[in-house]
Amino acid sequence: MNLDAATEFAGLIVLVVMTLILNGVLSWLDTYALKRLGLGPRRPSERRAG
Repeated sequence: MNLDAATEFAGLIVLVVMTLILNGVLSWLDTYALKRLGLGPRRPSERRAG
């Protein structure tokens, strides 16, 4: 079996790009779901006293 370095690097770059895109989509989905459920980060002005 003959390994072509250029093809191997191209495949690696494709995998890295796919990973970055999937990470961005899942981060957005996580933020969206938390906001939708009302569990997102709260601002100090929204805290209740007491």
